[in-house]
Amino acid sequence: MAKFGIGQAVRRVEDQRFLLGQGRYVDDISLPGQCYGVTVLSPHAHARIKRIDVAKAKAAAGVLCVLTGADVVAEKLGSFTAHLMPEDFGAPKGHRTFQPILNAEKVRFVGDRVAFVVAETLTQARDAAELVEVDYEPLPAVVNLEDAAKDGTAKVWDDCPQGNVGFRLMFGNKDATDAAFAKAKHVVKLRVENNRLSPVAMEPRVAIGDYNAADDSYTLYTASQNPHGVRMEMSHIFHVPENRIRVVAPDVGGGFGLKGNPFPDDALVFWAARRLRRPVKWVASRSESMLTDHCGRETVYYGELALDEHGKILALRARCLFQLGAYFVGAALAAGAFSVRFVPQAYDIQTMHIMSQGLFSNTSQSGPYRGAGRPEAAYFTERLIEHAARTIGAKESLAKERQAARPRGELLHRVRRHLQRPHGSALRSRRNAHDLGRNAFARPRARHRVRAARARVA
Repeated sequence: MAKFGIGQAVRRVEDQRFLLGQGRYVDDISLPGQCYGVTVLSPHAHARIKRIDVAKAKAAAGVLCVLTGADVVAEKLGSFTAHLMPEDFGAPKGHRTFQPILNAEKVRFVGDRVAFVVAETLTQARDAAELVEVDYEPLPAVVNLEDAAKDGTAKVWDDCPQGNVGFRLMFGNKDATDAAFAKAKHVVKLRVENNRLSPVAMEPRVAIGDYNAADDSYTLYTASQNPHGVRMEMSHIFHVPENRIRVVAPDVGGGFGLKGNPFPDDALVFWAARRLRRPVKWVASRSESMLTDHCGRETVYYGELALDEHGKILALRARCLFQLGAYFVGAALAAGAFSVRFVPQAYDIQTMHIMSQGLFSNTSQSGPYRGAGRPEAAYFTERLIEHAARTIGAKESLAKERQAARPRGELLHRVRRHLQRPHGSALRSRRNAHDLGRNAFARPRARHRVRAARARVA
């Protein structure tokens, strides 16, 4: 085999320096003249901002500047929004939202950003942030996903025409599915919930902004999986050509989707550095990460299976509630779409009707995390088939084999339009995984029996 031939194993080259503690993360970087920023976060899930008083904070020791939402409006800075909307690929129109880098009028989740304090030291910045006085008018909030789907519940966005529904997706054939259910011998139902999680990267999100007034150029050091995307976003927000922006992403320190898109904090250090003509560093605390990082996984499925007298699936019907959080931004739609598109998996389900609603709530925004909707869909389908097998008295492993698609050879199985994947060996892979699991448990038991026999002989 050629040295760089297809299929050749490729060794990792970065492990030695990581194992020796020689990784280089953003927080390891300190630039000459660097100062430190701290964000002031909302303690309310939903509230109107009546007044912000920063006089005491500005007068505190070491403080260089205090930025608020009013400054964002005055400088006409841009906002974050979704990269892809459902209408872009023919689905019903979604509700586009815009997330400012600092809020001037309203906050929509605990942790929404209202001010940014920059000081000579991190301690001084934290102390001054405590002096920012914000007068809030609390508003009704909704944080539970199923509550957000109900009519008459509190709205996150007043201008959203469909309550808290940010997008709707559907695929399949409703009439054919209803007909299959009508003639089914067995119908089983199951509610499946994927709990909300926070990615919790090894290195929290970190950013350093640096501005060079001589050539009007910017450098942003950020723990990012997508530096080119970050540069594009900064260009839109600050109305600056991309060729004046340099984004440096050293060792990421764990991403898994969290660091695929920029956050308002990246823009804040970028902005503060331009105003102060000095580098500005911001580092998220662990509690701040739990509040402001995008969430993953939170979905609720309501599923139904129609089966014949032999336990063969005739049709699948499902409804999915997908958590958007307070803002529909970045690649949130990718996870929302995959959480329904991958429901059929490698099973031979010819008739189905699957609907999804992306729902706003007064929580931090949603985003891709480790599989971006695919694991949620797989978990739902596996749980539903296992529940069906138990309900009709069949063995779970045999029930799954009975539903598995069996194309001839390694063919492309078209699940639905826009989705193709090779899975001709799905059944064989499932059996191999089952055997590996069984053998993994069998070996320790066998060793235990040998040790017990030797003990008896002794």
